[in-house]
Amino acid sequence: MMIVVFLVYSAAVMLFGIIMSKGKDSTGADFLLAGRSLPFVLLLGTMFATIVGTGSSMGSAGLGYSKGFGGAIYLIAAAIGILATGLLYSNMRQYSLMTMPEEAAIYYGGNKFIRGLISVVMSLSEIGWLAVHIIGAATYIEWILGIPQIWSRVLATVIFGVYVIVGGYLAVVWTDVIQGIILGSGFLVAAFMGVKMAGGWAGIAASVPKGYFSIAQMGAISAAGLFVAQLLGPMAMPVYRQRIYSAESESAARKSFLVSALICVAFAFLPVTLPAPG
Repeated sequence: MMIVVFLVYSAAVMLFGIIMSKGKDSTGADFLLAGRSLPFVLLLGTMFATIVGTGSSMGSAGLGYSKGFGGAIYLIAAAIGILATGLLYSNMRQYSLMTMPEEAAIYYGGNKFIRGLISVVMSLSEIGWLAVHIIGAATYIEWILGIPQIWSRVLATVIFGVYVIVGGYLAVVWTDVIQGIILGSGFLVAAFMGVKMAGGWAGIAASVPKGYFSIAQMGAISAAGLFVAQLLGPMAMPVYRQRIYSAESESAARKSFLVSALICVAFAFLPVTLPAPG
C-alpha cells in the first residue's frame, strides 16, 4: 500500500510541475532559469524547500539527537549566509547571467580562463552535491518502502530526472513549492505533537540530558566549524545564484533572500526539537 501511495504522489508532483512549465521552455534561459521571470512568491517557495530539505530533516535533526539544541547552529548560520548572499549578490540579476562561472569571470574583466576553470571545478563539485541529494532521497525511500538502497537510488534518480529534463527549472520550482509546504507542515505538526506528548517543555527539560539546550555537547570548535561551513555555503552554492538569475527583478531576488533568512532562523529550532521528546 505504501508503495502505491508513494508512486502516485511522486507521479502527481512530477505531472503538476511539468504542466505548470508546459510551453515555457523554448530557449536555454527558459529551460535553465524559467525565463528569468520568477516572482517573489515562487522564489520564496523554492528557497523554503531548500531550507526544509534533507539538510534539515536529516542533518539538523540528526545533530539534535547527538548534540542537542546546538544543532540549531546548522540553520542559524545558513540564515546568515542566505541574508548575506541576497544583500551582496542580488545586483548580479542586471547582467542576465545563466551560470555562476559567468559571474566569476565578470570579477576578472570577463577572463575566459577564470570562467573555464570555475566551470570545471564546479562541475566536479556538483557531481558530489547531486550524489548527496540522491542518497538522501533514497534513504527516505528505503525507510518508507523497505526496498534495497540500490533500487531506492535508482528510483530517486528517475523521479528527479523526469521532471527536470522534461519541465526544466520552472518544473523544479513548482515541485519545490509543493514539497516545501508538505515538509514544513510535517515539521510543525511533528514538533507540536512531540512536545505535547512529552508533557510540554517542562517534561522535555526533565527528561533530556544535561546541557541539551546549549552548545556544550557540540563543543566550541565543532560549533565554530559548522557555523563557518553553513555560513559560506549559500554564498558558494550555484543553486542560490540561480535564484537570483531567474528572478523577475533584482528587488524580487533580494526580498526573497531576506524573507527566507528570517524563515530559516524561525525554523532552526524545529528539527532539533523533534529528538527531545524521545
